[in-house]
Amino acid sequence: MAEEQTRPAFYAASPGSPWRDWWTVLHPPYTAWHLAYVVIGAELAPDPKLVPLLATLLAFFLAVGVAAHTLDELHGRPLGTSIPERWLVGAAGVALAGAASVGGLGVDRVGVVLVPFIALGVFLVIAYNVELFGGVLRGDLDNTVPAIPEDRRKRTVRIHGHCMLGDVTASIAPPPA
Repeated sequence: MAEEQTRPAFYAASPGSPWRDWWTVLHPPYTAWHLAYVVIGAELAPDPKLVPLLATLLAFFLAVGVAAHTLDELHGRPLGTSIPERWLVGAAGVALAGAASVGGLGVDRVGVVLVPFIALGVFLVIAYNVELFGGVLRGDLDNTVPAIPEDRRKRTVRIHGHCMLGDVTASIAPPPA
């Protein structure tokens, strides 16, 4: 029972092998959560297609599931893994390049409107996880929003930009050719 209490997350594998560390770094519940956003976004499209959905799931798995989480572990070791730094950097680089490449393949199908989203995605994965700009993208600022009365600030639910972005992009993206 004491072992359970020392784990940094409920899904973290007990220490003992590199494979367990990689499982922990992949954050399975959070990766699945973000992949669910991809499926929801695809269902917002007027005529969802399976192949673009699978390609987008692959790109997001590489970008969020692998690259973002390995960069996060590299920045402060919140999960306490023993994966060497060079492996974390390498995995992040290869995964982010793979995600951008999958997006690049989608440009033929969707058009150049996809390019800014690919570039923004790469930038956000890096900026968020290495806490560029003092952690602003992470929401690590104190909760002092003047428009919300002080007694209600602790109970306020943040609306994350990626939740709203799905509706906007589904509205402006041209249908596949």
